Amino acid sequence: MTDDNVSREYTEEQLFALFEQWSIQYRPQPNEENEDEYHLPVEVSDILETTPTNQLKENFKKFKRGLRQYRHDEWTTGEEINKQFIQKLKKHPMDTMQVVNTIYKHSENTRTMARAATEMFEQLQYVQTTMPTINTVELAKILSECQEAAKRLAIHGWASARYQDNQAVKAIKVPYNVSLEYNKEEGTKRQAFSKEFVKEYNEVSHQNSLSRAAVSRQQGPDTRHGFRPRNRGGFQTYGRPFLRGRGRGRQGYTPPFDLTPYWPTQHWFPMARTAEGLKLEETEYLNESTRRSTRKTYDAAWKKWTSWYEQQEPKINPTNYQVITMLKFLMEHKEFSSQTLNGLRSAITSVWKVLYPSEIPLAKQDIIRSFFEAKRQQKIKIPTQQELMTWDTNVLWKSIKEKWLNTDILEIYELQKKALILITLATMARPGSDIGRLQKRDVLFEEQNEQVIGVTIHFRKPKENQVKSIRLGTIVDKNICPVRTLFVFIKRSEELRSGLEESHTLWLAYINQPKK
Repeated sequence: MTDDNVSREYTEEQLFALFEQWSIQYRPQPNEENEDEYHLPVEVSDILETTPTNQLKENFKKFKRGLRQYRHDEWTTGEEINKQFIQKLKKHPMDTMQVVNTIYKHSENTRTMARAATEMFEQLQYVQTTMPTINTVELAKILSECQEAAKRLAIHGWASARYQDNQAVKAIKVPYNVSLEYNKEEGTKRQAFSKEFVKEYNEVSHQNSLSRAAVSRQQGPDTRHGFRPRNRGGFQTYGRPFLRGRGRGRQGYTPPFDLTPYWPTQHWFPMARTAEGLKLEETEYLNESTRRSTRKTYDAAWKKWTSWYEQQEPKINPTNYQVITMLKFLMEHKEFSSQTLNGLRSAITSVWKVLYPSEIPLAKQDIIRSFFEAKRQQKIKIPTQQELMTWDTNVLWKSIKEKWLNTDILEIYELQKKALILITLATMARPGSDIGRLQKRDVLFEEQNEQVIGVTIHFRKPKENQVKSIRLGTIVDKNICPVRTLFVFIKRSEELRSGLEESHTLWLAYINQPKK
């Protein structure tokens, strides 16, 4: 039996041997199944397994705040996308598999950096526990390895961040003929692209879209596989001069280009004007003479016109100025309403007046005027019951009070509906062209003693083509006051508008689905 209290004497060699044996347990131990793998240190795994997720997130925030800040224009500055591209990215189609794989790829990259940090932790822990006996040579070697590993980890981290920034901007399809230029603006974060790049991107993208529209179907639709593409913009090349009409349609005259719109869209229109010597900015400005909704109507009408032309024999270029053919087209669609027929006539006229400015407009051609006069004479319109009735607005006021009485407690989606109905009632503006297109920047509140006393609303794009303005004051009942309800709605929706353009509408389409 031995007495543990009895002191023992060891030689210097025995002490070093015992200390070496004791310190082995602090060295990284290889995995028995794979000698190239090491067990995660207990000090690290215990914290990961026992700390609640919310606490871990809070610890991460404190850890990041406690890190030293470094400065280098190229590598340390974070990046964010330019506001001009936000709406484009929201419409960008997402490949879910690609998104998932990208996230996994980034998480694996983070694990790589964690492995490097864990290795340095184990080396420094070994130095700390063996400090009384470790020799100078071994200590210098370990510290040198830690320093080199830390340098590699820093380089890997900064370079990976830049690589991920570059991957992010790839979602925006940069035209090949635009030189990629990053923004160098100072601040907590830099925008992904410089102002010069954004301007060049917009110009080149517009030009490329026109070029693609012009050349994608120069040979007409692809019928090699037994089908004809539908609902796509395209062109058919006739490659011969127009042979009919006077002025620019006379014998031997070739228009600025020989591409004929094959389907509905008229994106080739600026190309015609550009070919006549106008600059891109000038053609875009001239295009604004027609309202956007009208251009959409013209696109649909042009599709119907070209589709009808495809069924005619022999085939003729639909851009040729031919009044008789136009009358035949209208006669075959005379069952349509006068409004629809007039839209078809206007759409075709919008093209012909550019190609043949010296010709008499269709609306002034005698046979076309006679057709529409006959259409009006033969159609008798009996007013509907709805058109004859006068609606009592008190019924709607009562319904608003019953459904949305307290403005302050309404959810944002219901609050928007209440504000929309109240403003429509108060202004008697058109629900579509006026209320629907109302922009947030055109709603100007008046305040007195920190209280809202009125609002001025400008309808920027009414059907009358002139800005319409109206001023509303507050009423006693705050729960049905249009001014106060609109003010509360705008204040509550400020966060949702943070990434929207200045010209965005007052009303938000996906207000009940913020992720969209």
